Order: sequence, then C-alpha cells, then structure tokens
Amino acid sequence: MLLPVQSLSQYRQEVELLCKDALLVLYSPESSKSLKATSLTILQIETNAEVVVTDLAEIQQIHMNSRDKQLPARLLATQCPKLELINKLGTEPTKAYAKISRCGRNRLKFTGAWYRIALAGCTIRRLSVEMAQALHVAGVCHIEEVHVPNTMRVVNQATNWFADGVIPDINESTLSDLKQRLNDPSSEQPDVELVETCMAAVRRCRRPKSRYYGIQILSLLAESYEKGIHLDELFEIRRNMLPPRTSHPFPADLHIEGWRADVRLWNYLRRASLAANKNGQFVRINNYYLEHFSGTDQKGEAIYALIRECLDHRSEELLEYALKQLKPTSPQHSIFIDIYFNWGQPLIIKGIKLLLLAIPRLGASTKTMAIEYILLSSVPDLFRTAVDKLIEQEPFLTRKVALRLANQHPKSKAVFIHLALSGPSGHRGKQPSSKEGATA
Repeated sequence: MLLPVQSLSQYRQEVELLCKDALLVLYSPESSKSLKATSLTILQIETNAEVVVTDLAEIQQIHMNSRDKQLPARLLATQCPKLELINKLGTEPTKAYAKISRCGRNRLKFTGAWYRIALAGCTIRRLSVEMAQALHVAGVCHIEEVHVPNTMRVVNQATNWFADGVIPDINESTLSDLKQRLNDPSSEQPDVELVETCMAAVRRCRRPKSRYYGIQILSLLAESYEKGIHLDELFEIRRNMLPPRTSHPFPADLHIEGWRADVRLWNYLRRASLAANKNGQFVRINNYYLEHFSGTDQKGEAIYALIRECLDHRSEELLEYALKQLKPTSPQHSIFIDIYFNWGQPLIIKGIKLLLLAIPRLGASTKTMAIEYILLSSVPDLFRTAVDKLIEQEPFLTRKVALRLANQHPKSKAVFIHLALSGPSGHRGKQPSSKEGATA
C-alpha cells in the first residue's frame, strides 16, 4: 500500500486492517516545503504490515506497534534527517525490528522493547537504546556517545570504528553466548567462526568497559586451550589490549572482577605454556604480568584480586610465585616505609586478612611465602594483630620466617628477633618500637 504521509489519518482504518504480509510505504509525493506546511512531525502507526518510511524531511518521532500484539512491529526508515525518536508501543516480547538508514542529525533514541535494531550511514552523534537484544551498525559511523543495554549483542561493521571507538564490540551478551557455546557438551571443538569473531572483537578493545569484557572472554578462551585455541595468539591479544602501566584498565565499579579475570587468564596462560613445553613463553608471560601488576595505578585492587582469586580456586602455585615477586622490599611495620606505594590501603589490608584466614589450609611452601608476605607488608596498625594470629596458627614456622627476615632486613632486626624468640603462647613482653628496631 503506497500512501502519502499526509493521508495517513484519512486512511487509518485501512492501515490498521492490513495483514502481516502487507507492505505499507509512507512517503511525501511533493516537495519538503509542502510537507512542512502540514506541520507533521510525529507519526503514530498501528498495523500488522511492515512499514517503510522514506524521504520525510520534517518527521521527528515515530510511534508504532502491531495491531495483533503477538506479531512483531517492523520498521524501515530512510532519508528522514530530523528523526530523533523511534518508539515501539507495548511491552509484548515480540521480535520487533527497526532498520534505519541515513536518518537523524544529532541524536537518535529507541524506546520500548525492540528485538533487533540496524543502523546504516546515520550521521547521529548520540545513540540511546532502552531495550533491544541486538544492534547492527554499518557504514560511516559518527557516534560519539552511546547508552545501550549491557546484555545487547552488538555487531559493529562501521567503516571508521577507529574514529571514536564508542560502539561496544563486546558486552555481557557476547560473554554469555561464548560461555554457552564453549560449554556445549555436543561439541568437541569450539565454533571456529565464533572464536575468531570474539578474538577479532577483543583486539579492538580500548575502553575500560570493553577491556573488562575482553579479559573475561580471553579467560574463557584460555580455559578452552585444550580445544585448539592458540596460546601465542591469546597472549599477543592480551598484551596489546592492556600494555603495562595502563591507567584505569577497568571501570571503577568492575575493577575487582576485571582483575580477577586477568588473574585467571594469567594462570591459564602459565599452565598452558608449561604443558606445551614453551619455557620461553612461560617466562615472558610472568614478566609481563609482574610488570603489569606492579606498575598499575590500581595496584591495591590488583593484589587483592590476585589473593582472592588464587585462594578461591586453590591456585597455590601462582599465589606463591606472585607473593614472592610482589612483596615489599622493606618491612612496612617500621618507619622505613615504601615511598612509592601505600601498603596501608584498605584493599591491601583486606588481602592480608584473607591470607591470615587461609594459612591453615595452604601447602607448606605457599604457607611459608604467605607468612613472609604478611610480616613484610603489614603496616603498624595491622602488624601486631597479624603476628598474634600467625603465632597462634603456625608458631614454629612463623619464628623460622622471622629469623630469616631478621638477617635480610638489618634495620628491622630487633623486631623480627623479638618475634622469633617469643613464647609459644604469643606473649612476647614489650616489643621494640620502630625506632628501637632501626637502631638495634
């Protein structure tokens, strides 16, 4: 049905009676000046037919829905330069879709429950989507700001995505889809196309939010290394996505989970390189991560996430190695504190408390390293409490570690000697002060 847009109200009943196989085309048969005279800026359409809106220069809003609530609303709009709002009426879970080409000027907002939205060659700067399962972007993209659901799947085929990089290539939907496909018991090998698509998307992750999902996806792929995922390629993508000393690698509300996923990836890459007898790769992976964890401005979050992740998943080998490499160079219970890093950060203290609780269930070598880390990194407010707990749990091993530290740190020798000679009940009498320990 071809219908001049000015006649829509006149033929509204006929439009409402169109069947689902019909096509309704709304157009302006005259010049834009004639259309402007009608002051028609809002379209309200209720029909089961697929709707095409074309060359309507003054239209700003389109409100539409299917007459039969079980059928999806279907909209194709092209050459509507002032279009700002596309609203799907009703909340029925139908597969409503909108295909928009060369529409909008500054912003475009989709409200209501859409299933799929496709944009091609739209010159908008801001995009807002209230609810949709999938977004497809193609052609030249000028979008600078987006507000879209985290669960929405995004296919970004814009020809100039480097320009702004604001369209998320991966999000929660990508992650969920990958988990489902990789854990499919009927498939011995992962979907090659899916894996390649995900890895290509992760390569383009540059913003904190997309880096967060990128790390999660790489962790899943690394976990599936036995199914044919290439170790070298995974490490290359990870290294390029987050160079050492990257500021604010993850969003503020997701940094702990982001670092935990990165710890999982580190562990998977370590184990896979050893299993493949790639000793050189094993060393490069460890060196990269140590530099990354040491140099980030989120070091407190990173170390806490490392301790928590390793304890939760009993990754003692990585925990022992990381604590040994990341421990402070001088004891933090004295006045000789680290001038480059505040070991009194709440998350560092929280990580030490997690280690204290875990001491009884750790293996011998990991337990020894954990005790050394606790004794070195505990600030004055925490040190005495930590020592009491260690003496209570592991008196012999704690004294043994304290003696070794007394030889390694002369300025704190008195403190560690006093700890090593303390009685079995933990009553040590008067402990040397920081200054006494320094001058002893």
